[in-house]
Amino acid sequence: MCARSALVFLHQGEQLLSAMKPNSVNFLYYYIAPCTVELAFSCELYLKAIIATENNNYIKPGHYLKALFNQLSKETQIQVEKKYSAYESAHPECKAFMPLKKCLKKHSNAFIEWRYYFEIGKHPSVEPSSLYYLALSLHDIYQEVSENAD
Repeated sequence: MCARSALVFLHQGEQLLSAMKPNSVNFLYYYIAPCTVELAFSCELYLKAIIATENNNYIKPGHYLKALFNQLSKETQIQVEKKYSAYESAHPECKAFMPLKKCLKKHSNAFIEWRYYFEIGKHPSVEPSSLYYLALSLHDIYQEVSENAD
């Protein structure tokens, strides 16, 4: 269930991200917040789905991506890092791509910050392409982990 919802949020974020063009004011004005929320929530749900698979459905509550990532087994963390790095290598045109640890730190609270950015009066920092590739990496790892659990 969690993974199905994660996939829907991933596809929604992907659709919004496809509207991004270099120096696009429209993307920044209209799409950055919903795109970030969709992708961050997809990451959260995939992390929780992987954790549930590894821990017999036990998941500590929370939205922080870095904290959820740290709940994964060390082996799974390494696999996520490898997948994420593979996406980075496959997309050298993405100049803003950041290492996984930096991506997790920068976007750890993105789901909460971007849902309520209007309350703080400014846009928090985000790099949507890195968040997208993190979501794709987690999707791939969830597929592998869930197949091995059967």
